[in-house]
Amino acid sequence: MKKPFLTLLLFVSIARMANAQGEGLNWCFGDSLKIVFQDTAQVVSLGSVMSSDLTRFDYPQEGTSCISDQEGNLLFYSSGRTVWNRDNRIMPHGRNLFGGPSATQSSVIVPLPGSDSIYYLFTTGQFQEFYDQGAIERGLRYSVIDMSLDAGNGDVDTSRKNVLLMDTSTEKLAATIDADSSGYWIVGHKVCSDAFYAWHLTAGGITDTVISHTGTFEGGHVGDSTYVPAQGQGQMKISPDGSRIAMVTGNKSRNVLNLFHFDNSSGTVSDLDTLLIRPYGSGYGVEFSPDGSKVYATNSGGMMPDQGLYQFDLRAGNGNRDSIQASISHIFTSSTGVSFGLQLGPDGRIYAVLNSYHDLSRINSPNQAGLGCGFDSGAVVLPTVSGIIPPNNYSLPTFVAGYHYVHLKKTSPLGIKRNDLSADIFPNPGVNSITIQSEGTCQGYLNDVSGRLVKSFTFRNIYNLEKNDISSGTYFLTIRNREGLSAAKKIVFE
Repeated sequence: MKKPFLTLLLFVSIARMANAQGEGLNWCFGDSLKIVFQDTAQVVSLGSVMSSDLTRFDYPQEGTSCISDQEGNLLFYSSGRTVWNRDNRIMPHGRNLFGGPSATQSSVIVPLPGSDSIYYLFTTGQFQEFYDQGAIERGLRYSVIDMSLDAGNGDVDTSRKNVLLMDTSTEKLAATIDADSSGYWIVGHKVCSDAFYAWHLTAGGITDTVISHTGTFEGGHVGDSTYVPAQGQGQMKISPDGSRIAMVTGNKSRNVLNLFHFDNSSGTVSDLDTLLIRPYGSGYGVEFSPDGSKVYATNSGGMMPDQGLYQFDLRAGNGNRDSIQASISHIFTSSTGVSFGLQLGPDGRIYAVLNSYHDLSRINSPNQAGLGCGFDSGAVVLPTVSGIIPPNNYSLPTFVAGYHYVHLKKTSPLGIKRNDLSADIFPNPGVNSITIQSEGTCQGYLNDVSGRLVKSFTFRNIYNLEKNDISSGTYFLTIRNREGLSAAKKIVFE
């Protein structure tokens, strides 16, 4: 039975939204829940159909991902396993992705730089599936969403669906803009390992993979590499300026916050600082303040007084580790044991799954120290249907850090995305060569169906792409000029 879409308005400051990019203004999460951040009001509704995955997979919906256009119009959203379009319909090929609906951070959506129609949907598996034979091999993958398909409603490109990047993965996944604001780094963490993997997404697709060995052994016992599935839980976040990584780990006897430096020019992770949240408990949620000066973490399990929300001041003692540890502030105690996901909103406030699955708490002034942060328990009241409040289920959507997106193009009034660089490509299919024509100086990138960069080249007005050492098959060609305008085409060499 279709649920009615009930709405509840909550007023927020217009000033908070003035600098927000539209890509993060729609949140779809939990059991059919949706939040739309607007200039004058925040609309909370039963406006998604995420609950369909709850029924199919018998796990609570935890991590989700969403993407909107620059004007704040929803394009699509995902549970990590299924992709829905803006009309809450499953995309024609939107089922059976390899993400886990019950993963802490099941997925994140990143636009292909320079394209107005291509999006990469990165997914992680969920720890429960480790007990199913072969399920651990789901790992960390990506699928490409092409918004020019299905009459502008978008569809999964079947030739680039569930492409494997890392064979085993924790439930952690984060993304940030790169140093020159022309691409993104997507960061994951391998299971039974201290290895961070960072993938560089540029106009040419995934052009680099950087592996950094640092920090704690995630998702298993140190020494014998025995896999402990639940220890792969917990959020990982990158600071809004792209310079730090914060990570917590679920179901360990000591709840610690691991802080790292992240180089968003090279993709390397380094300089571990471990901060004790509580001697007993389990980590799940973590988030940076908008100015990067504070980091928040949740603690569940352990003794009841220890459960809840904590804050660290990263500028204490000029960033000295002992001073940061000493700055810890217990912001809120959860009387129910519900202490889970955190997510910075496009309005500059942090939203939290704390004390209840049937509302959201909020940190109203997250840049401020201690209780001055303005924590508001149950700030966002969720709608009811038939007298029942649907649960928000542990976590909230994952977005690019700080909502800093690269060259995401506007849509037409009908919401149908279009290429903005004129290019002629012929013959297509080609046998020995394919001619590319476009105005001015352009950069070309040729990727195979796995996303691997096969060839890059620069040309002015015309270029003959010779087959030579290129194998027969299907490829994806992206052309970008110096003004940032681009075109993406599928080509075939016979």
